[in-house]
Amino acid sequence: MRAVVIGAGVGGLTASIALQRAGAEVIVLERRADAGALREGGGMVIWHNALRALRLIGVDLDGVGVPLEQMQWRSPRDEPLGAWPVVDMRERFGVDVRGVTRAALHPHLLSWVGEGVLSTGAECVGYVEDGDDVVASFADGRDSRGDVLIAADGLNSVVRRQLLGDEPARYAGYVIDFGVVDLDHPALVRGFREYDGRGARIIYCPVADGRWYWSCIYRRPARGFDAAAAPKSELLERYRGWPAPVEALIDATDPAEMFGRDALDRKPVARWGDGRVTLLGDAAHPMTPNLGQGACQAIEDAVVLGRCVKEASDPVSALREYERRRIKRTAYAVKRSRLIGAVGRWQNPLACWSRDKIQKRLVPGVAFREHCEWMAREL
Repeated sequence: MRAVVIGAGVGGLTASIALQRAGAEVIVLERRADAGALREGGGMVIWHNALRALRLIGVDLDGVGVPLEQMQWRSPRDEPLGAWPVVDMRERFGVDVRGVTRAALHPHLLSWVGEGVLSTGAECVGYVEDGDDVVASFADGRDSRGDVLIAADGLNSVVRRQLLGDEPARYAGYVIDFGVVDLDHPALVRGFREYDGRGARIIYCPVADGRWYWSCIYRRPARGFDAAAAPKSELLERYRGWPAPVEALIDATDPAEMFGRDALDRKPVARWGDGRVTLLGDAAHPMTPNLGQGACQAIEDAVVLGRCVKEASDPVSALREYERRRIKRTAYAVKRSRLIGAVGRWQNPLACWSRDKIQKRLVPGVAFREHCEWMAREL
């Protein structure tokens, strides 16, 4: 079977690996002309569910990123709101939770894809089904023919638009400004830490020895999806007086290494594909970052897709079975993440006080345990 994968992000690269493991011939086509541009951006947390999924297709992240030792939530007055020892998850599920940068993750995944699979500078403009084939068309005039078309082309997926219509993404009411910085500071902890304020949050975690990813999440009018540069002076003013090392992280970051985007998602849908075409990752279920599951769910998608292709008797039934297994789970993640983000937007002092009280009770116990169990369900 020949699979055409549109998009070489985390989901697209993982899908290409999983499909190759299932015996398919794969070609990955990416609109960006420079493969190095795939590495641009900040960092992320790869949770145990995604690491376990990668293991199913023989991929490890050993040497990529940093295992996190703890997770903490605190107030802007540095009061503890909750904590969770990540070592508990390591003992239960057999894998780490890791902080990584895209700059490290993308080339690592690409090394598992193999030579000659990725083609860059290929901007997909649409597709047609042609009997037992599907043909993707590109802006430079080329076509790519396969038995299936996997659209992993992100939030503004061209293939999704053709499948499901041009429904705009939903703005969640806050922006995400982020960066990666080399910093030695006594207040830094080797784990995930989040400070939750009134309508503003900041998180940070290690992504390499002495290297840290941070992300400011705060309410403001939408700037437009293409806004790329994070406003350093505005961030320093907004987070002035927050506990160390918040200001130090922002201040030490090169403005050229700071990025920003609106928090966008889409309402979950009941259909991802038709015929020989399906969606994967952000093209199927874009979500806000509050669960840390955007890339993780894309990885799960890819692994389940590969399994369905291997098990099914024909390509079309493989895609429908993949969708059946994934739509409900990813819809939950989209909805849960949006809810957490909505609570994070609260500015009313009494509402925030109540939120913090509830968080102190629930995070160390039932809420986080249930969330970890949900993530750890077998694919």
